[in-house]
Amino acid sequence: MATSNRIRILYIEDDPGLARLMQKRLGKAGYIVDIAADGAEGIAKYEADSYDILFVDQSLPVYDGLEVLRILGSRGLLPPTIMITGTGDEHVAVEAMKLGAYDYIVKDTAAGYLELLPSVIAKVLQQRRALKEKQRAEEAYQAVVEHSLQGLHILQEGREVFVNSTYAKMLGYTEEELLALSPKQVRNLVHPDDQELAWGHVQDRIEERPARQHYEFRVIRKDGSVRWVETFASRIEYQGRPALQVAMIDITERKEAENSLRENEERFRQFFENEPEYCYMISPEGIILDVNNAALETLGYKKKELIGKPLESIYSPESLPKAKELFAQWKETGSVKDQEIRIVTKDGTRRTILLSASAVRGEDGKILYGMSIQRDITEHEWIKETLQKTEELLRVISEGASDGFLYIDKEGIIIVTNERMKAILGDRQPEGKPLSAFFDEENQRILAQNLKVRWEGKGSVYEIVLKDKAGRRHDLLVSGTPYQDKQGVIQGAFGIYHEVTDERESARILSEHKEALKNSFFGIAEALSKVIEDRDPYTSGHSAGVAGLAEAIARTMGLPEDHVTGIYITGVLHDIGKMAVPVEILVKPGRLSDMEMSLIHIHPQAGYEILRGIEFPWPVAQAALQHHERMDGSGYPQKLRGDEISLEARILAVADVVDAMMHHRPYRPAFSLRDAVEEIKKGRGRIYHPQVVDACLEVLEGKEPFVISEYSTISTSPQFRRGSMNSSALPTTTRMRSSGTR
Repeated sequence: MATSNRIRILYIEDDPGLARLMQKRLGKAGYIVDIAADGAEGIAKYEADSYDILFVDQSLPVYDGLEVLRILGSRGLLPPTIMITGTGDEHVAVEAMKLGAYDYIVKDTAAGYLELLPSVIAKVLQQRRALKEKQRAEEAYQAVVEHSLQGLHILQEGREVFVNSTYAKMLGYTEEELLALSPKQVRNLVHPDDQELAWGHVQDRIEERPARQHYEFRVIRKDGSVRWVETFASRIEYQGRPALQVAMIDITERKEAENSLRENEERFRQFFENEPEYCYMISPEGIILDVNNAALETLGYKKKELIGKPLESIYSPESLPKAKELFAQWKETGSVKDQEIRIVTKDGTRRTILLSASAVRGEDGKILYGMSIQRDITEHEWIKETLQKTEELLRVISEGASDGFLYIDKEGIIIVTNERMKAILGDRQPEGKPLSAFFDEENQRILAQNLKVRWEGKGSVYEIVLKDKAGRRHDLLVSGTPYQDKQGVIQGAFGIYHEVTDERESARILSEHKEALKNSFFGIAEALSKVIEDRDPYTSGHSAGVAGLAEAIARTMGLPEDHVTGIYITGVLHDIGKMAVPVEILVKPGRLSDMEMSLIHIHPQAGYEILRGIEFPWPVAQAALQHHERMDGSGYPQKLRGDEISLEARILAVADVVDAMMHHRPYRPAFSLRDAVEEIKKGRGRIYHPQVVDACLEVLEGKEPFVISEYSTISTSPQFRRGSMNSSALPTTTRMRSSGTR
């Protein structure tokens, strides 16, 4: 297109007079006309400049008019062209139109052809504009169709008669492959389960019956994979016959997201209903919208009795002010974390909970609803009191010990000492002072080296010398161990200071010290187990019984003596976690409910939490955690299998089952020794470790003297006596459990 707003015309004419006449006439009409005298000059001028219209005389030197059109057309340069000739040769006109001419004019002066030229030019320009608009429209349509995010296709008489590239890619075919499919193959592009739906709607729309314009179904790609699509169909006339124009969107991801959302909602519902903590869904006004089974079971209400009521209606009167305060905090900040408060059950019982709550907000930031999670810590308070009593017991033991005892923090400051340690230090009030201040420079280095080991989480036994204020020398054998909190962070260290008075007797004294230390472990272990068994008279002596049998099994297996001792200690303490189980469950006659059994099942983990902070020289905490695991993974709490279970725990598992079976429980009488033997034989290699079972059978069958009903809780090595294999009078059909304990 010319850069000027005026139309530029190139007139190729060998008659100069006629050329100037046309130039003048068209110039008056506002056109710019350039002249070329022959075909070669005309081609050169057109290629060198830019013109809107080309006038070509047929009779020209060098190249005639048709040859000019042929040459420019072959180069892709032909503009809107008007052929002018002095003769009315129809053959020339037809050939010119075939070569791309817009019009054909005969030089007829009498007919006033020059006066017709402006209207011819206007007609040609209008035709050119219309052609360009058509081309632009076709290009735009083609761009929309080919680059559409929708798959577009036209169905006619069961075949694909038009498809765009998006539709082809959606199905994994080329466009040519889709257009070549038979009606049966086209039908099978739809999933078999959806063909009746999809093709039924197609036929209804083709036959102009009422039908849904929009629907969803599955298609099968060329590779066999299945995708979900959403379609929008409308009836059209295509090449004179009815057809269906279809736009298709791949909604597989949306469908998967919807399915995932439904699954998540179901998982949330399952979590909500089965969560052991008390769960409430509340409105922004604090009204209960939903409540889970755990809360209902504890509170004693039915769901319909609580839904629609204020959450504060479950709190005790003395807790209401705090409850309102926490609700205001929740509305302001969106969350509340671990706040202790009391609730009241339907029968008036008060229970202590830890309340947490979080808000769920909409896109506008407003609270839609809230989730309140309440952890019942009523039993935890009892456990706390029990632990305080245990700590007091430990204090009494340390005060009465013949060795010095102290505890220091991470800075080496003395926090606690017993009377003997004060005597060794020669200071009645050493608390709050650095331990290193009591030693000379050389022994300070020894102390520092061992404390470094302590802060790395290791225990050690070492010798050190201290001179008290009176100048007396104290040769000390120190047994030190780090103390870790529940998170495993070292907070300080314990030290037991045994005074050595004779260097020549050092070996003997060291042996006595180790024995005394071991006895301290025995005393502490048995005192702790007594705290447990005082709560449950039915299992009195169980821990010592398990310990004694486990010790005999370990010795029969040929384990080192120190290892055997550790297994005995572990047996004494294996059920310490039962302090976390309500006593009414421990002594309940008859079969326990699922909820009660879930509380029983927490005792290995609870025992682990209690024991892990004490630095035993044996894996006591780990064995207590695992003593209900089974070789086939059917145990609890971690579902461990085979070698994942420690040897100590495998031994305890067998000893625990045998002892439990042979003693009365509130829910059943005792079984015979023969029953116990049959039980462990039956489980050998499947749920019980085979070597442990074999060793236990040696003990029970008399190869190692042992009697299951008599215990010694004084000696570190109970004296076992030969027992009986007489069967119990209890009929087999009345047994409620043949293995395990609560």
